[in-house]
Amino acid sequence: MSLINAKGGILSILDDEALIPKTTDQTFVSKVIKSHGNHARIVKSKMGGAVKFGIKHFAGEVTYDASGFLEKNMSKLPDEAGALLLSSSSSLLEEIGKKVQEEVETENRSRGRKAKTVSSGFRQSLEELMQTVNSAEPHFIRCLKPNAAKEPNNFDSKYTYEQMLYSGIFEAVRIRQSGFPMRLLHAEFLERYGRLMPKEQWPQLVGPRQVSPPEKVELLVSALREQLTTSDLPDKG
Repeated sequence: MSLINAKGGILSILDDEALIPKTTDQTFVSKVIKSHGNHARIVKSKMGGAVKFGIKHFAGEVTYDASGFLEKNMSKLPDEAGALLLSSSSSLLEEIGKKVQEEVETENRSRGRKAKTVSSGFRQSLEELMQTVNSAEPHFIRCLKPNAAKEPNNFDSKYTYEQMLYSGIFEAVRIRQSGFPMRLLHAEFLERYGRLMPKEQWPQLVGPRQVSPPEKVELLVSALREQLTTSDLPDKG
């Protein structure tokens, strides 16, 4: 994310190029390589002068052909668009032409402002999305198709395995196993699982004899481990 969207990132460089006269797609690619050529996820083109660069995304390496990037990034209609629409016999198109002309006049009056670009709109939308995600507690449900034909009672193991592999499920499990990304506070853990503590040890959880939250968690885990070890669990085969 920082490589693409942060200040000085690829999209920021693309917007800056829109403000500089006589810039080209080649100068944009050159600045990307100059600023981020040593980044672990940037792939330089082996062809000198090529208007291309690559990025190693999570799903794999992607090569971007930057031909036309500067022109396509400008969120602006041709200067003649307003006059053309105003000359239309359609009242709807004429009304649209008035709106276009108003936008052009507003932009001309505020020359000091940055030009409106497609990437700036994308970055704003991405920032709003991340704010929404960070303010919530999202839960994701991954659905798998048992077969490509959508037939009942037909489980294609290879087809299902590929879905799990390419969607990153195995990688997510590996990260969870090695990094323990979900960390509960001791108080939250006790609130959720404290009722599993054997009754004879409750005085250590509540009342005047209670111990500190970390010690409570250790006692709870030890008690549950002992119960599982000594209990005669049924053999489910």
